[in-house]
Amino acid sequence: LKAVGEALRQMPKLTNIALNCGGCPEIKTAGHNAVCKAIASLQNIEAIKLGFFECTELGDESMGNLGVAVEKLPALNTLDVDMTAWKVTGAGTVRFALALKACRRLSALAANLDSCPNLDDAAVKAIAAALPALALNDL
Repeated sequence: LKAVGEALRQMPKLTNIALNCGGCPEIKTAGHNAVCKAIASLQNIEAIKLGFFECTELGDESMGNLGVAVEKLPALNTLDVDMTAWKVTGAGTVRFALALKACRRLSALAANLDSCPNLDDAAVKAIAAALPALALNDL
């Protein structure tokens, strides 16, 4: 994934990205974070679809870094992420929810957190708290 991140950095005019790495439990946080950092550098991105389902090594740090990446994208209007079976808790989800609030052009959101064994009430409340801010964007 680090090589994918480097390749993405070479495409500054990219407006849409779809990356499916689902079903790869061996994906580590460092590789995911390299992709997130690369995405954050793509200022023309309007739509992101990321499939990291069943990447069971990913958790709060990865979710937080995804949040940091998306909040830096001024043109982002569509975000579709599959984080099924991640080891996320309230900490990563709160960071991600705060980032969603900052995405002022976001008009479509799909976030799958199915089968996340450590998902707690704080995580659910953080996402719920972000939704009213998204409604202001005509989501």
